[in-house]
Amino acid sequence: LTTRWKKKLKISHDGFAGLSGWELAAGVSFVDANRDVSNNEFWSLRFGPAFYFGKNTRIQFNGAYRDFKSVTDEDRFNLVAQGTFNF
Repeated sequence: LTTRWKKKLKISHDGFAGLSGWELAAGVSFVDANRDVSNNEFWSLRFGPAFYFGKNTRIQFNGAYRDFKSVTDEDRFNLVAQGTFNF
């Protein structure tokens, strides 16, 4: 389950490298990769902002927390950044 809230700016801001919009996103997932193996499933919570620069460029940052059911796997928090450039 994922949700996003996006806001376009009325004018792009040259002082912010042409920023034209931004969004906030959050999501939750339940993953059970192998149902034949017990205690290998986990919950994942994701959240973060994205910034738009015109129609062709988007930069996104995410924090993701994974809560593993297994006692041998440690819970994790990851930070991820990605960019999309369309030509």
